Amino acid sequence: MTISWPATLPSKVLRAGFKETFPDTSIRTTMDAGPAKVRRRFVAQASQYSVSLFLTNAQVDYLRTFYVTTTESGTLPFNMSNPRTEITESFRFKTAPVITADGANFNAAFELEKLP
Repeated sequence: MTISWPATLPSKVLRAGFKETFPDTSIRTTMDAGPAKVRRRFVAQASQYSVSLFLTNAQVDYLRTFYVTTTESGTLPFNMSNPRTEITESFRFKTAPVITADGANFNAAFELEKLP
């Protein structure tokens, strides 16, 4: 069964705080003299995303259920729209969501990894 991002949660992340880190698939070896040797270690690695969502109190509960129960505390992958390209891709939680108050609503910040 494929898990999808819940329709009850925002499909777009906030631009403030968004960060994408490209995968580093190379390895460097320092030489006694001259420049370091660099080679590709492997082909596929996960890209990292730091994202945040603006949520209502009810949506915080939906996110908690999705994280804890549906994805089994972030261990199972799920499909969602890529935060930058808006193409549906497979992701997994890298960190647990952290909820902070933002006026009458809440801000959820977490890291995702896009699976190759």
